[in-house]
Amino acid sequence: MEQADKFCRFLSMHGEGCGVLQIARELGVHRSTVLEWRSGTDLPYLLRMLGDVLGLSIEPSWMALPLRLESGGNVPKDWIVVPTQIRNYEDVTKVVSQLRPLEGTLGRAEKFGIASTKF
Repeated sequence: MEQADKFCRFLSMHGEGCGVLQIARELGVHRSTVLEWRSGTDLPYLLRMLGDVLGLSIEPSWMALPLRLESGGNVPKDWIVVPTQIRNYEDVTKVVSQLRPLEGTLGRAEKFGIASTKF
């Protein structure tokens, strides 16, 4: 939250025309962080996650869930939406329809005689 707050303050200060060194000094961050924020190459974790889920259509009482975490859990990938509580069979089918087999799954399934059309 602190990082997201500093980023929001950066946006305000940058919009007011403050320089990199002034922003870095006031926010207590390294100037390279300000330069990365300005170029959009290193966004705070929470804002990066928000950018990932903004494109998802999330119904009330549903939430976004990453299927994969890369780089030590710091980079969530492959988002799906899931209900906070399963109310009916349709909830389950909505979740399952978002799942995709991992690489290599189809080849392993064929070894057991399972057709790839099942996936």
